[in-house]
Amino acid sequence: MNHLGHGFALVLSSALIGCSTPNPTGQKLENCWSPDTKQTTSSLVTNIANEYIDDLVKKEMGASFNDASKKRIAEHSKVNLSDFYVSSRNAEADHLTCGASIHFAFTKDDGQVISGETSTEFDIFKGENGFIYSIQKAPIMQMINSAT
Repeated sequence: MNHLGHGFALVLSSALIGCSTPNPTGQKLENCWSPDTKQTTSSLVTNIANEYIDDLVKKEMGASFNDASKKRIAEHSKVNLSDFYVSSRNAEADHLTCGASIHFAFTKDDGQVISGETSTEFDIFKGENGFIYSIQKAPIMQMINSAT
């Protein structure tokens, strides 16, 4: 019985010591919806959407596609991101996988608006000079294909 008491005290002290160990280091979960993240991911999604639309229009217009065409596409498209969330966290690699809902609208020259919604995930890595963002293109391209 005496040995049982010592064993229980050892387990209890180990559990208490374990509770006092600091949480793993790594990015804060709030980085998924920080103002910098929102601005950066919005810019990335907008660029991906506009480049994809550029490619689609270029296929139709051929040689007549030019910088003015690109500018018009950028002026007629609107991308909004919302509902940012954390998908996973790898503290050892200092990496977050986050996600957001995307709403896209494009106003054609005739005034018709095409739009679509999707969600996508993106990664935030800590780099030598700050955060590095990586986003999946496929969901954005599929959203545009569905809208057209």
